[in-house]
Amino acid sequence: MGDRDSEIAVRIRDSEEVTTTFNQLSVTVGKFVHTMRLRLMNEHVGLPLDDMATLADPFSHSFKSNWHQVAQQNTAIFEEVFDHIASSRVKTWAAFRELTASPGEPKNPERLRLVKGHLCLHPLYFLSDEPPTYRESALDAQLYQ
Repeated sequence: MGDRDSEIAVRIRDSEEVTTTFNQLSVTVGKFVHTMRLRLMNEHVGLPLDDMATLADPFSHSFKSNWHQVAQQNTAIFEEVFDHIASSRVKTWAAFRELTASPGEPKNPERLRLVKGHLCLHPLYFLSDEPPTYRESALDAQLYQ
């Protein structure tokens, strides 16, 4: 075992079935796996674990809207409180070094109470103005220690 992220695969044979909606179509699914999926999704967006309706259809507009809204809100809060973290607004290595030179204390840490669940947007444009080879080598060595 290493100290990095890992994946697992599990096969579950569920003999009890329930009817739900996927992409506005009625489908029959295994009850255990369906319930586990809903509980995990609820945990990710900060809903009560027993809420079986809000995120029931992962293909619906309301699901996508809720999911993305929570991720955007959490990201905005983290970027406000911890202005020295990797962010899409940081386009160069020099800008990142400037931010992390003296990070100081978190700003408005009480805002962290507004974070829902665990979702955040991935900083797709972090270091986007740097050449790819430089960006990749710099990230390995200095960002993830």
